[in-house]
Amino acid sequence: MIPVKQFDMLKFGTPRDAIVEMLGSPPASHGVKTVRKTVGGNNKVAIADGYVREDVIYGDHGLQFVNGTLTGKYRYFTPPKRLLIRNK
Repeated sequence: MIPVKQFDMLKFGTPRDAIVEMLGSPPASHGVKTVRKTVGGNNKVAIADGYVREDVIYGDHGLQFVNGTLTGKYRYFTPPKRLLIRNK
C-alpha cells in the first residue's frame, strides 16, 4: 500500500527507478512492449518505433509507466482481482 499523502505527491514524469527506490519493489507488475511503428506511443513524438507500457500495483494503488516514466496513477476502490487462463 502507498500512504495517500505520498501517493498524491507522486509527480508525473518521475522515473520508475526513483519510485521503486522510494516505495520498494512492487508486489505485482504487468507490462506490454510494442516494437512496431505507433502514433504517440512514447508521449513525446507523434510517431515512435515502439514503447513499453507497465502497470505497477502496490495494494490498491496502481502506477502506470511508459518507457520507464510515470504517466498515470490510480486507486482501486475494491481489491484488484487477477485471472489465470489455462489452455486445455
